[in-house]
Amino acid sequence: MSNWLKNNKLIGPYINNYQEKKGITLRAKMNSIFLLWITIGISLYLVNNNYIRIILILVIVGVTTHLILIPTYRSK
Repeated sequence: MSNWLKNNKLIGPYINNYQEKKGITLRAKMNSIFLLWITIGISLYLVNNNYIRIILILVIVGVTTHLILIPTYRSK
């Protein structure tokens, strides 16, 4: 499975750049953060349990921070 993902034409370059500590492109960061906030935002709206909402907020803050701290890869 790992080899299939790394050799995949669509996502392989992203995985390889991340694993080689080159980073991810600015566009990939922006798309990831946008989709993260949209999907978790919808979940926050649909969930009625405050404990789950707190966990979701912690997840969104943690993942967003992680994505921002990953080096930005500039292709040549």
